[in-house]
Amino acid sequence: MSDEKAEEQQAIVKMEALDELQIVEDLKGRILQQFFYEFKVGTKGGTREIVGISWAGIKHIASKLMAQGHAISVPEIKVDDVGDYLRVLARAKDTYTGEERWGASEQPKAFEGGARNPFALPLAVSKAQRNAIKQFIPEIAIQEAYKEWKKKGAVSAEEMEAQETTKGLSPTPGANIPPVAIATPVNETSPEEPRQKTLAGQETTMGPKGHLSAEKLDKLESPGRTSFSRGSTNDQVFMITAMCRKYQKDFGYDPMGDILAKNKVMVLTNLTFDQAEAALKWLESLT
Repeated sequence: MSDEKAEEQQAIVKMEALDELQIVEDLKGRILQQFFYEFKVGTKGGTREIVGISWAGIKHIASKLMAQGHAISVPEIKVDDVGDYLRVLARAKDTYTGEERWGASEQPKAFEGGARNPFALPLAVSKAQRNAIKQFIPEIAIQEAYKEWKKKGAVSAEEMEAQETTKGLSPTPGANIPPVAIATPVNETSPEEPRQKTLAGQETTMGPKGHLSAEKLDKLESPGRTSFSRGSTNDQVFMITAMCRKYQKDFGYDPMGDILAKNKVMVLTNLTFDQAEAALKWLESLT
């Protein structure tokens, strides 16, 4: 392997490590602004820059797509224990078009030294969600977001790596982080539906169309979020998913997109406990 290829591979490994730190910080409820990672690698003619999008960057762009009516939900997550690793599959769905994409990840259960990694499950789940959601983001949207981020005074990956080390944010065994909520898999069938163009220019089947009245939407509340907010539970995520699907079956409209948009999240597992409770009460009032 050439020196340039070796440096490039090393940069990719560092980006993944920094994203793991981001995921842990995100689980703690901290606001993240590092949307991209930049590394310089040596070439025969000098240096070139490698740029990668972070988990925070993907969520930032997805929130913009949500504002355009393309809310991305993750209604299904599968976790498999495969010996020394956890393997996760996440199914992401554009709640307007009905288009679906799968993302996968593998995460070691232990650190390199052999100590148990208490972050293994939430890291594996978050990475799978990240990889699934990213497939809905057009390349041009990533390029535009990168230009906008650079104008605001970006911090390089090398600087971020130094900052994280100084602040002591590297994952350590025994650290206390909230448990990740996992949506219970739900089987579904899709009848033959009209087709349309997606944001990426691909043809796909359309989901049920329609809307809720302004009166019904106004009753959907969104409790505030703080760094100490308790996360939603598995039972809450399951109940919201089940009630949305029942409403879709009975009335031809899926209110999940309204819940995600109101709370400014991309997936139900990112709701707080209070937000999930408010969503359940609202769904009960619809029927």
